[in-house]
Amino acid sequence: MDHDELARQVREALVYAELIWSRYRDHGAAADLKAATHTYRKILADPTVAAEFPAAVQSAQANLALALLDVHALTGEPRWLDEAIDLTDAALALEPDAAAAPGGTPAATGHEGRMAVLNTRHVALIRRHMATRSKADFAAADAAVAAMKQLAPDSPLVRINGGNQAMLRFDATGAIDALDDAIADYERAAELATPAERLQALGALAGALVERHGLYRSLDDLARAYSAEQEVLAALPADSPLHAQHSMVLGNILLARHEADGNLEALDAAIDTYDRLTALDKAESRNQLQNVGYARFLRYRHRRDVRDLELGILACSQAITGDDEKSPPQATPGRLTNLALGLGERWRLKGDAADLALARQCFRGAVADGLSVHPKVALNAAVDWGALESEAGEWAAAHEAYQAGISALQSLFEAGVGGDAQEVWLYEGRGLGPRAAYAAAKAGEPVAAALAIERTRAVAWTRALRLDTADLDRVAAVDAALARRYREAAARRRSARPQDAVAAARELAAVIQAVRQRPGLERWLVQSTLADLEAAVGEQPIVYLAAADGAGVALIATRADEGFHVDVLWLPELTDKAVRERLRGPDGAGELGGYLALYEAWMHANDVAYEAATEAWSAALDGLMRWYWDAAIGPLLAALPAGTERVQLVTPGALGFLPLHAAWVEDPARPSGRRYALDVVAFSSAPNAVVAAMAASAALRCESAAPSLLAVENPLV
Repeated sequence: MDHDELARQVREALVYAELIWSRYRDHGAAADLKAATHTYRKILADPTVAAEFPAAVQSAQANLALALLDVHALTGEPRWLDEAIDLTDAALALEPDAAAAPGGTPAATGHEGRMAVLNTRHVALIRRHMATRSKADFAAADAAVAAMKQLAPDSPLVRINGGNQAMLRFDATGAIDALDDAIADYERAAELATPAERLQALGALAGALVERHGLYRSLDDLARAYSAEQEVLAALPADSPLHAQHSMVLGNILLARHEADGNLEALDAAIDTYDRLTALDKAESRNQLQNVGYARFLRYRHRRDVRDLELGILACSQAITGDDEKSPPQATPGRLTNLALGLGERWRLKGDAADLALARQCFRGAVADGLSVHPKVALNAAVDWGALESEAGEWAAAHEAYQAGISALQSLFEAGVGGDAQEVWLYEGRGLGPRAAYAAAKAGEPVAAALAIERTRAVAWTRALRLDTADLDRVAAVDAALARRYREAAARRRSARPQDAVAAARELAAVIQAVRQRPGLERWLVQSTLADLEAAVGEQPIVYLAAADGAGVALIATRADEGFHVDVLWLPELTDKAVRERLRGPDGAGELGGYLALYEAWMHANDVAYEAATEAWSAALDGLMRWYWDAAIGPLLAALPAGTERVQLVTPGALGFLPLHAAWVEDPARPSGRRYALDVVAFSSAPNAVVAAMAASAALRCESAAPSLLAVENPLV
């Protein structure tokens, strides 16, 4: 065959493959995809074509790699990703501008061909990273995006891929600034994109907005996500393979709406959406099964229909195992957590120990994997696991769960470097400290119980003080240059202007991570340790007072001749529910009630209502403090070591709102007819013991010619 005839056949083959592949993308017939990949393989297998038409070979390599992404999406088999990545390596090794765009012909001008190959490489690497959590794949995907940015910094494709990388960073670290960066990239891509690219950008934007809604509970984010997916679905052909993927995101939005406002119609609509999709698109079937399983568990909790519970467990199991023997298990942290939730509900219903044991196994796996690849999922899984084990009275397992939750919270907090990111994660971890302390005490670990509160109380304050008082001598002994880098980065962080604060915080976080890579410094500036707690306890006891679900607990940390120890005092009446409802009214009430409602009314009372509001608030406070004596302070005073004159209180959660030193009991022998807690011992309050010790140390360093006093009067403004 002469050269011209072979060239004609190669061109026609590339055009044919382009057309048949385009038809697959529009209508989803697997035979069309098979025909397209077969055509590209024939071109690549011909040695004459390889010798005489390198541009056509590169075009076939680039397009086959991209088509194999569709094959992987259809089958879920990882070998297609491996081959696609190898093909992009080969295509990129040739002349930069000779590669073909997806249309099947070499790019005539600019860098379009190379951009297309880099994009395919990025997507394939990210998919493989999602399956294997390979750091090398993630770094290679980052490099592909960086190369694309050099060619076309503001192209929609670069923006979309940059957003995808940022979303993966958010998943891996919980860094909310990465989530915000992703949303900004997707929004910019949607503005600049062609119609096809706009649909891709809008779909990614919707998913990111749903994630942010889960953190900030912003209904605006949810509404924008819904609008974006509606636009995508309206533009797609009804039989497009992409229809199922975007319909699933729409189902996720409906599910988020239910969780936001309890709308059962939205929950039903989400389940109907998932059910319709499950059998239609194997690429997303595991995610669909996972989502419908979780949604059915939510509906079971409302309607108690056992069919929802059993179908949900089945769906979550299949999401992990696959729907046939050839499918490899994919036990992601999220899937394991959802299955554990369903098994826990069935244990509550039937009491089968096997369900509890399997739920524990799933939760343990979700937490272990999640701590390294998805700390947000690990935190949620740990809290749910701890609650289940506490309900079962399995305190050792509950202690294990909550300790893992504290580790996840620490990781998420450290990843928060911008805006209110750290506050968001602390809010997500609310209630964790008291529950962890209660479980540890029940498990016979009183020191761990005290540390649980230390590590979850005043976290931001503790970290700020640690940054200012860091032991740089230890670092300098290992790496003097690194110690100097830390000192300079910390100084820049303290003096940064608002517009520079995020960058400065990122720089400091990077230096801290670099320090922790050095031998012996792995836990430098990490959460409080037993040594910190022992050093903080002086002559006066430190008392951690916590209200948990089952009861309250006081942890009395003292130092005596026999050394440091923590004693446990159980407080049956001091439950979280009892404290919460006395403070703000019954659970489920639409309006603020209880003590805080009367306090708020007093704060905002006009001259006419002020006297009555003052009387009502004072009476409520009086009654609350009388209850606190019986529930907590009276038993605590009786349990303190003989001769105790001062006590330092650490009160996490709602207890921190109240003047516990003003708790009282009737005492006819006193002129007032009452005995107040402050009459017995002198109370002081501290955010936690480590902060108090650091503050005391700083006070000793202050040189003052005369004693000084800071007084605050009537702090109402």
